[in-house]
Amino acid sequence: MWSSGIKKGSNSIMKSRQYWNELTAEYQENTFISIDDFHYGPMVAGDKELKLLPRKLKGLKTLEIACGAAQNSIYLAKKGAICTAFDIAEMQLAIALEIMREQKIKIQFHRFSMDSSWDKIEGTFDLIHSTFGLCFSKNPSKIIKKAAALLNDGGTFIFSLEHPVAAAEKLELEGDSGVFINNYFNPIPEIRVDENNEELIRSNTYPVGVMTKWITDAGLTISGIFEPTPKVINIENTPYFSAAWEEEIAGFHGIPPVIIFVCRKFKRF
Repeated sequence: MWSSGIKKGSNSIMKSRQYWNELTAEYQENTFISIDDFHYGPMVAGDKELKLLPRKLKGLKTLEIACGAAQNSIYLAKKGAICTAFDIAEMQLAIALEIMREQKIKIQFHRFSMDSSWDKIEGTFDLIHSTFGLCFSKNPSKIIKKAAALLNDGGTFIFSLEHPVAAAEKLELEGDSGVFINNYFNPIPEIRVDENNEELIRSNTYPVGVMTKWITDAGLTISGIFEPTPKVINIENTPYFSAAWEEEIAGFHGIPPVIIFVCRKFKRF
């Protein structure tokens, strides 16, 4: 099983937990998420092509933030990494446990919100990673500072989010496609509501400059910012996709769906 750090009292956290639990079965059934490649987001290549992970994975201590069913941690564990992962939804973690046992690997799982206390996490890590998780946080800057504090000197923090340009309104103009951005500096969040029109969760996008400031404010150094081109979707070259995204691929012609930050922690003298 997993340890739990979720406590009653935060209405927004409990709503988020309920949302992800109720979505889990449909999401995992309708989304292809590889455990044979490390994914960074929909419609883009995985690490077999992008090669952003540390070269040596065996023995690496890793932590995954907002892991879902932890397919990325499962991939790393299959390569010999020592993996810890956490998520808000026990239904997601139940699937992660099932896959873990099928693969005959070991991962330490915890259940808690990334916006709550991280006191269940013990030790420090060589690699911390999050794919499309920080967009659901109320305070991504705070999450990055927490990650930086848990990172070993010389360690790597990799996170990916929806590209701010990809979140813009899609347009079709005389047979061509593009996007319309009303205000790049204040993007409109995607808000998901219940049957009573009450907010369950929101997904935010941010200007690139804002995201880079989160990283430098946390004392980390940016090794690279990557904006991979969208792929023609198939199992061989796209480790994370769904039929819904496949229908949207034409609208992403010339637009990066994902932005990836690779950061390092260097010892301060």
